[in-house]
Amino acid sequence: RCKLAVYCGPECQKTAWMKSGGHKRVCVAATMPELRLLLPACNNSRLPPLQRICVVERMLTVKGVSSMSRASLAGSPSAPQAPAPATSSSPQLASALHGTLGNLYDDIGLYDRALPHLHEQLSITTQAGDVAGQGRAHSSLGIVYKNLGQSECALQHHNSHLEIATRLGDVAGQGAAHGN
Repeated sequence: RCKLAVYCGPECQKTAWMKSGGHKRVCVAATMPELRLLLPACNNSRLPPLQRICVVERMLTVKGVSSMSRASLAGSPSAPQAPAPATSSSPQLASALHGTLGNLYDDIGLYDRALPHLHEQLSITTQAGDVAGQGRAHSSLGIVYKNLGQSECALQHHNSHLEIATRLGDVAGQGAAHGN
């Protein structure tokens, strides 16, 4: 089962899965057995962060979900490298994987490795017109820039997150943006 989509309840999930053009038609996890095997490990918070990073990096390389270069995945102590554009037929999956990987790198203090993935997440969500995804990406970027001590850049991203959350009527997102 796909762990990338979140539903308010079983009935909502069933409806979204089966409707014409619903999640079943776009779910990469349902059509790619390799990814279906990796999803539980990606979302298992009991795994050590480095093991989860390995799982997500593997997911990014399975069946061309992303064409991000190995040099970008390796990171560098200097300015973050821009990843190559995602080549996936599922921008939602590529966005979720880049966001997860960026947040995992942030969690273990590897901020220079987090930034390329979070910028890629923002790029994918912008191209796909996923406004809520853009808000999540801005929030994560703001946190990483704050951790790097780049207050002005962090503030810009948090303000972008707040603007998006306000436009969408996302009260929880507005609270998170104010809290960050």
